[in-house]
Amino acid sequence: LQLVVPQELLISFSSQELELVACGPDLIDIDDWEQHSSYSQPFHAKHPIIIWFWEILRSGTQEFRRQCLQFATGLRSPPAGGFSRLFIIPPTRNDRYTFTIRFLKDGSNHLPIAHTCFLQLDVPSYKSKRDFEAKLRYALQNGLIDGFQML
Repeated sequence: LQLVVPQELLISFSSQELELVACGPDLIDIDDWEQHSSYSQPFHAKHPIIIWFWEILRSGTQEFRRQCLQFATGLRSPPAGGFSRLFIIPPTRNDRYTFTIRFLKDGSNHLPIAHTCFLQLDVPSYKSKRDFEAKLRYALQNGLIDGFQML
């Protein structure tokens, strides 16, 4: 860290403050994540799929939340400062990409698909919350946690 930041600047921070800046917070605040997310049509904040997604994350452990975050974004923890700081600015555009849940048209038997470079999670319109959670957990437990899927 001293190679990136001069030592005289590091002295004023505690080890906990440096860890927070370098690694992000330990706990994943689902309310903060939800507040700083967007959705593509036909999804919206009150769509059943979106409601189920946040309910599934809220009912899960911190480790499950961390796995979902890593699957969807490539990050194991949120940035320091919370999810308002989770965005990318593509080099060819001036707008910011935030975490987005997009509609996957190909039917409810598909697993969720993550595009970590764009902070996007593609989700079909599952018939039930139980089915959605089962598909999400299957993706996480079967090596898809890196955000890639073998088709």
